[in-house]
Amino acid sequence: MAVSKRDILLKGKEKQRHRYDRLVFIWFIIFLIFLVEIILLLRAPKFLLTEVRVTGASSYEQVKIKEAIGLALVEKCPCLIPRASIFLYSKKQLAKIAQGASSRVGEITFKRQGQILIVDVAERQPVALWCQGRHDDRDCFFLDQTGTIVSTAPIFSHSSMVEFYSASSSARLYEKPLGDFSLATSALLKNELLSIFQHDFRVPVSLKYIELVEKDDLIFYFVSSRDNWLVLISRSSDPKIVLANLKALLGSESFRRDLKISQHLKQIDLRFKQKVFYKFN
Repeated sequence: MAVSKRDILLKGKEKQRHRYDRLVFIWFIIFLIFLVEIILLLRAPKFLLTEVRVTGASSYEQVKIKEAIGLALVEKCPCLIPRASIFLYSKKQLAKIAQGASSRVGEITFKRQGQILIVDVAERQPVALWCQGRHDDRDCFFLDQTGTIVSTAPIFSHSSMVEFYSASSSARLYEKPLGDFSLATSALLKNELLSIFQHDFRVPVSLKYIELVEKDDLIFYFVSSRDNWLVLISRSSDPKIVLANLKALLGSESFRRDLKISQHLKQIDLRFKQKVFYKFN
């Protein structure tokens, strides 16, 4: 039986294809064995995190963060490699879990010492108060240095922190009710305004709270043994101009004459660069 050259070539190609298929199959089996070995190795107890330590936060917050991260690491999942793997644990996911466990969690860094996971937390420090609702029945929260609400706060009869207030707001945790307004600016204004009033009026003066009005206005409520008054300031105003205008007003002859006649200051409006308005009762 005669065999053509074409048939011989086809049979040769078929044998070559079979050899290639067998080779691919063999390498696939080797790859699966290698993969299973790697998974078994990663699942070995000596390659799993066994302890979580939290530093940087207060003792109470440490307990909450440690418990939440510990539960997340031992929680069962459909994945082949455990979440507690010392090589593949998710820092991003654990950071979210820590922030969910404690509203005071700020920056987080993770370190590993053997099978120990060290979670270093930069705790958000409350520097001011945010209160909202009716003033006689308001809800208050702590603000950190970025102006972010970090936790609920009690109602203080006397507090060294600046209190911001809004009757219409309904801000929640992790929101910034002051927007881009800097707490450092508010602290500067508070201290400088108090210093100026105490120097010129020669009586102890305290700031009761700062109220947000509309979009851009702030009302500083001052209290003294002699009188109560308010100061209107725009959040977009330059603090240096505001303080310079106030000093110029309090040192002017017309203001001192009106103060001597009335004795009861009601309001000073410092929202404008070139003009200052004031009222007496």
